[in-house]
Amino acid sequence: MIARFGVGTVSLGLLVALVALGAACNFGREPGDSSTNFCETDSDCVEGKCYSNRCAVPPEEHYEIALQIIPSIHDSNRAPLSTLISPVRVEEAHQELPLQLPPIARVSGRVRFQGSPVPAVLSFIPTSKEHATIQRVEVETGDPLGDGSVDYLASLIPELEYAVELRPTSKPMDAKDAEGQEILGRPASRQLPPIRIGTARFDEGTNTFDYEFSGALLEPCTAERRSGCELRGLIRSEGRHGDPRLPSDIEIRALETATTRIVSSVDIVREGEFAIRIAEDAGEFRLQLSPAVGGSPYRATLIEGPFDADGIEDLFIYRYPVVDYEAIVFDSSGMEPIVGATVVFQSESVEDPLIGASSTSFFRASALTGEDGEGAGVFSLQLQPGTFQVTITPAASSDHGILITQVEIPDDETTRSIRGQAFILKKRPVLELTVDTFNGLPADNTDVQAIPLEAAGFIAQELARHARTSQGLTDWDGFLELPVDVARYELLMRPAPHTGFPHALTSSIDVTHPGFNQSIGITIPPPAIITGQLRDADGRSLGGATIRAYHLTSGGKNGGQLRRVGEAFTDDEGRYQLVLPSTPF
Repeated sequence: MIARFGVGTVSLGLLVALVALGAACNFGREPGDSSTNFCETDSDCVEGKCYSNRCAVPPEEHYEIALQIIPSIHDSNRAPLSTLISPVRVEEAHQELPLQLPPIARVSGRVRFQGSPVPAVLSFIPTSKEHATIQRVEVETGDPLGDGSVDYLASLIPELEYAVELRPTSKPMDAKDAEGQEILGRPASRQLPPIRIGTARFDEGTNTFDYEFSGALLEPCTAERRSGCELRGLIRSEGRHGDPRLPSDIEIRALETATTRIVSSVDIVREGEFAIRIAEDAGEFRLQLSPAVGGSPYRATLIEGPFDADGIEDLFIYRYPVVDYEAIVFDSSGMEPIVGATVVFQSESVEDPLIGASSTSFFRASALTGEDGEGAGVFSLQLQPGTFQVTITPAASSDHGILITQVEIPDDETTRSIRGQAFILKKRPVLELTVDTFNGLPADNTDVQAIPLEAAGFIAQELARHARTSQGLTDWDGFLELPVDVARYELLMRPAPHTGFPHALTSSIDVTHPGFNQSIGITIPPPAIITGQLRDADGRSLGGATIRAYHLTSGGKNGGQLRRVGEAFTDDEGRYQLVLPSTPF
């Protein structure tokens, strides 16, 4: 098994046997030396046999892994930026696996609008690979050759079909509007929409792939043309008693109805007016309005389409009263303020009275508790009337847990400020972990992650939904106190690659209440090992490359997920040693 519960112990007889093995094995640690899985002969191994100076055993059951190869940045001119090798069957204690990367397709090009370079990220995503996400290649535009000739460079795999997407970034862009006037310092994302360019295959060697945003994006949308154009409109607002106004400081963007992806540039509504540019490949969409500043009297709102006119004049949002709210966060003693905690007020979805039942609006406000003097533990923000779920999350270094509660702000015109409420946070539960290794040594300096699992059926679902991953390193004795939130967890142990110990995973652990405390002993088993040499397409060794091994786990909302089960780095000669679990995760 990967994990054995109950604090691990080493018998006196075993200690004597370990000492008797002598200097050939690192079982008798000297002060300052880390534990390692090192051997020279089979007799040095408590379990398994000695392969490539590592004690290894056959896997308990055969399983398949995918390998992702990421070359050193210095070798990006002779190897693809990401190569997936799948599947590799893990079935023996030691396997020799030479790796040779495919030829490289060197792709470069220009991304322009009105003749000006566009700050953007290009994504090349394989369309036919089972695990395309780990072979995705992203590059950012700039001046990679230093002479302005191209805007980007990417190293891809020849003949592999890629879906190509382009996302303008928030970096400023110099461009011209329809009248030829310079637009200086405006983010590219506020001028141009993201675009799915389509699919492409690239040949071995040098390739050119350019994209020019259409100048038609500056032209108004019409009833006949709903994409690849500029949608202009006017938004009005009304309060409880009418009082029509033209709102400002609201972000507006278009979301494709079928996919929820952003299909427009982002604009800021000014005096009710907006203009966003809709992507050429956009389907039916709706408009998302988000207040751009704190204390806004508006709520985030979705307005359903279709929008098929060149000027939208009948959009409305409701304007709410604003209430100044101030409170303090204390620890469980009620005496010490908790500083640096994140406080989030979030409303349930409500029907907007002016837009109708088909549209909903949302309100969210956040703040940090103060850190100094009289303001320590204090937070203040501006809210609107309503019932809010309040989530208070202490800093990651804090030993206090998350608090989830409700606060109601009355819909009363005479209430303009609320002060003096106190929130009390309890201590976080603690997992006391003792991690040892199959050869009886403490697993010191091991990265341990407590990863929250899905909360279905768990006693505290709301708390579990906000639970954070907790992480720490074991000490010299393999001991670690890991503060966690109330949730269900699995524990992932990741020893450093040079130690020769594999990753290990526990079964689920239920942390049921704030006072929970449990001591857990975990033993990291011996590994299975894959060794070999990595070469490029011409047979030359690739040093400094990263090799990551992934296993596809079953279950979960999406039917399975890729989990990294090992990582190795090639030496100067391209040789690697991949230490893998002897049981699949």
